[in-house]
Amino acid sequence: MTSSDANNSSNIPSSSSSSESPILITVINLKESESRKQFFLSGWNEHIGRDQPLLGASPHFHTVDRDPEGGLLGCTRSHMACYQKAIDQNKEACLVFEDDVRVNENLTEEVLRESLALIRSGWDVVRFHKSGLCKVHGALSSRFFHTSSFCGRAYLISRSLMEETLKHDSKEVVPYTST
Repeated sequence: MTSSDANNSSNIPSSSSSSESPILITVINLKESESRKQFFLSGWNEHIGRDQPLLGASPHFHTVDRDPEGGLLGCTRSHMACYQKAIDQNKEACLVFEDDVRVNENLTEEVLRESLALIRSGWDVVRFHKSGLCKVHGALSSRFFHTSSFCGRAYLISRSLMEETLKHDSKEVVPYTST
């Protein structure tokens, strides 16, 4: 992929309604964790703007009760529910946040446009993180790196990977053994 491919974002809306946006933005939140929802919103409001969209999309909160089979499956099921919502809305990609993420100044329309260009060029996932357990394998540009990461707290996922994931039961998606 050339740098011009990554910057070819002329058909990505900058400020339109969520129904016209190529992405769905979701935030996974437990009903009992209102404070974590507010934590996420504090970052969004400070760095994006109160009630302001990115690429024409505003955050949708996927709020759920604790899963009776535990956190691992509950989290997996929540991510999969976000994928299903994006597919149902015919989105190209889904930007998934967990509620313990605080958006900072690094999440901009430009970065999201570049990330969507990567998805459109065949990438399955673009992960966003300020820091974390990862190994950098190489720099693609000044903002994008090929890494190994253990973080699933904020990422943009392609429609094709969402569709593939949704073909499976949640217990097949994560390493799961019943106790």
